[in-house]
Order: sequence, then structure tokens, then C-alpha cells
Amino acid sequence: MKTSYIITPLWGLSLILVYLIARTEDMGQPASTSTEFENLPTTNHEGLPTERIVYREGKNQEQIVVVKQDRDDISSFNEINGQMMDGRAINDILPGALADGGDLMAKNLQVAHVLAGLNKDNVHAALQAFEEAPRSPLNDHNFRMFMRAWGEIDGKAAAEYAFFSDDGKKVHWSGTLAMSGWGATDPEAALAYVESIDKENRSRGHILDGMVRGWATTDLKAARDYVMLDMEDRGHAHKLVEHLAHESIKQDGPGGALAWATQTVANGEDEKLNGRVMNEVAVHASRVDPFAARTWLEENIDSEYLNPRIFEEVADELTEVDPNAGAAFLDQHFDDPRVNGTVIAETVEEWARKDPSSTAAWLEQYMGHEKINGEVVHELSGEWARTDPDSAIEWVANIKNDKLMARGLASVVDRWARSDPNAVGGWLNTQDRSNQVFDPAVEAYANQLAHDQPIAALSWAQQIQDDGRRERTTVRAGQAMMRHDQDAVLTWLPESGLSERAQNAILNPPKHNQRNWHRRH
Repeated sequence: MKTSYIITPLWGLSLILVYLIARTEDMGQPASTSTEFENLPTTNHEGLPTERIVYREGKNQEQIVVVKQDRDDISSFNEINGQMMDGRAINDILPGALADGGDLMAKNLQVAHVLAGLNKDNVHAALQAFEEAPRSPLNDHNFRMFMRAWGEIDGKAAAEYAFFSDDGKKVHWSGTLAMSGWGATDPEAALAYVESIDKENRSRGHILDGMVRGWATTDLKAARDYVMLDMEDRGHAHKLVEHLAHESIKQDGPGGALAWATQTVANGEDEKLNGRVMNEVAVHASRVDPFAARTWLEENIDSEYLNPRIFEEVADELTEVDPNAGAAFLDQHFDDPRVNGTVIAETVEEWARKDPSSTAAWLEQYMGHEKINGEVVHELSGEWARTDPDSAIEWVANIKNDKLMARGLASVVDRWARSDPNAVGGWLNTQDRSNQVFDPAVEAYANQLAHDQPIAALSWAQQIQDDGRRERTTVRAGQAMMRHDQDAVLTWLPESGLSERAQNAILNPPKHNQRNWHRRH
């Protein structure tokens, strides 16, 4: 439900490691008796501090380390500690830190130390070490951090290497991060570089994306104005809106970001872009402060740009914090066509995880309404069955709509069979399965059995009343059996009565069982 830019915490961790080096610089000294942090950092979207970090250690506070976003200040960190690096020093440290094996934490500290000391004179020594290092997920991550730092130091060189060097090291996202570093430190030059690239060049979009990401961390207003007003590629502008929404919330808070969205929509002429801004800011703001998002939504309730996704996210996030607030929001706006079955289902799922019986009591007032569809019933019955399948079955059994009841029974069985398949089988055996309302439940049970008990799954599949559903379930069970005992399948299949298409499907099973079948029905 919540997403984040994966590079951010990793880069932030690398900077934390930098000042940890300072803490452990003299390992021969006794441990300090006190530790103090001042001016704890506010990080930007790339995870780089935008405020000063002062670290003091010891009673006399003799050691002071300052780390800022500016690469020159990071270099000053090394000067403070008497460790300004040249290429030879990097050659002594970095290859070993990137080699396989050894003390991982110690090597991470070494890499962070080198990255903090990069400058135009030593950056190529570091590049050579990365090029010669073995490929691994950790080294790829460290290389991305290196490219981000190189972009700050010499953006054009880093960009040319990342995007246009035939023999350069290729690591996903590394070029974008290089442009991000350049965009953060010299957006004017970075923009000029982007505009010098042929518009048909396939790399141009990635270069532009990285430049805007970095620019937004240091001058959000300028980056937003460029994307919203000046960028010629309007399609790419739409793609960058989500990032601008994230950065706006991070820097200005949900209220400031929502105000920006309102102003943008009021002044903008691009209706599609207006809708994109409204949607992304509202959705992401609701994840940070759903009450502020709710207030804003209600102030803009007549806006043509409010869509079901916004209502869904606000209701879901309100419910996560306070189910009563989520329910009240839905009650207030239930007749709004933008509050559809999916919005209700999302809220019901969130609430049912905490209190399914209260969720059911609230939902009872709306049962029979067209918005209470199979998705809503599925979410409540499935969540309830995790902890109390008997109560879930009792609730589903009282649903007067056979189609919804069938969906609910299937959801209960699917969840219940994961923890106690024998109990599910015993319960099904007490039911009158001549009624097709139980067919989806039997299908769900057979699907859950298929992986470990394919023969039992085949037996249950044969008890399904509906011809199409019976064949579909039999095929899945047969495919599972094919993986366990091909000879048995080859003996049974000619006498199975299945169509030629179904038999061929069993003889050629996919690699994995499709166990989320209920999501498609």
C-alpha cells in the first residue's frame, strides 16, 4: 500500500556510516563516556542531508564532524580527520572493500569512507576499482552511490559515462542517479545538457528523469515549474508528477503539497496533467495525514479531478488509523458515485483485519445495495476466516444473494484451508453440495489441496456441479498430479472424459499453480 524510492534509505545509510567511521577512527582509544547529536538531519528525496549534522563524542567534545549535502563539505569531513584521499589511497582501500568475502560491515565502512572523500582528482581511481570489482547486489548498490557522488562532482562526465560509454559499467538506475546528483548541484547546466540531446535518443527520458529528481531536492519550486509549464514532452511530464508529489509532501508537508495541487489545477490548462497532479498528491498525502487529506477532499468535493482512487486511499488510510473515522467517511459519501465497490472493499478489508465483527455490523445497513459486490464480501469473509472461520461462515450463510454468498463461501474456504484443510473437508461433507452455491467453495478447496494432495483434489473437483468450473478445477488438479506422478496421469487421462483441450493442458502444466484464482471470479 505504501511505496518508497528504494535508493533513499540505502544512500542515507551510507552517510550514517560515514560519520560512524569518525567515531571509530581511533580504535585504540577507550570508549567515549557520552554521545551527543545536534541538528539532526532533514533528508531530501535522495537521502542526502539538507541540514548540518554535528557529532560530538567524549566529555570534552573534542571531535566534531560536519556533513552537508554539498560535496565540498563532505570533502571537508575528510580534511577534519586528516584523511584527504588521493588516487593511490583509494587504490589501497577500495579494491579490497569491493572484493568477495571478508568482514562485510568493515568493508561497507571503507566504501562509505571513500565515497565521502571523492573529488575530481580521485574519482577515476574509484571508477576503475568499481569496474574491476566482481558483480554482486551489494557492489551494484555501492556503484549506484558512487555514480550519485560522481554526478555531484562532475555531472557531465558521469552522465556521458553512464549513458553513452560503450564499455562502461552498466548497473540499473546508476545513470539516473548520476543525473540526480548533477541536477541537485547545478540544475542549469544539467538542464542544458538534457536539451542538447536528440529527442529521439532512448536515453533522454532517463537523463531527464534523473535531472528533475535531483533538482527537486534543492529547488522544488523551480523543478515543479519546469515540469508543469516548460517541459515540451508532456507525456514525460505526467510521469514525473508522482515524484514531484512525493517531494512536495516531504518538503512542504501534506498541507503544503495539497495546496500546491489545488493551485496547479486552478491555473493549469492541461486537463490530463491537472488530474494527474490532483490524484498523485491526494493519494500520497493521505498516506501521511489522512485527516488532512479528508478535509482537503471535502473542500474540493465538486472537483472533476477527484476520482475513485482518491476516495479509496483516503477511506483506507483513515480506517487504518481509526476504523470509526473510515466508516464515518464512507457513510457521509456513500451516495457519491466515486465511492464504488472497490472503495468500500478496500475499507472493509482494512477494518476487518482488526475487528471483523464490527465491520460486518456496519456493513449490514448496506447489504442489498448494488455497491456491496462480490469484492466487498470476499474481503470481509476472507479476513474474518483468518481468525474465526465459524463466525465468517455464519455471516456468509445469511447473505440473501446467492452470487454473493457463493463468493463469500469460497473466500472463507480458501483462507481456512490454508491452516486446517481437514476441518474444511469435514465441514464441506456436511453441506448439500447439489446446490451450485457451494461450487466456488469446492473449487477453492480443491485448489488448496492440489499442491500436496492432487488425488484428493481430483476427487473434490469431480463433485462440482457446473460443467465449466468442474473441468477447470480438474485441469488444475491434474496438472498438479502430473508433477507428482506422470504414469498415473497417463493411465487415468484417456478414461477421464475430459475434452482434448483439457487433456493437453494437463499434459503441459505451467511451472506454478495459479492459486489466486478467486481474485479473477
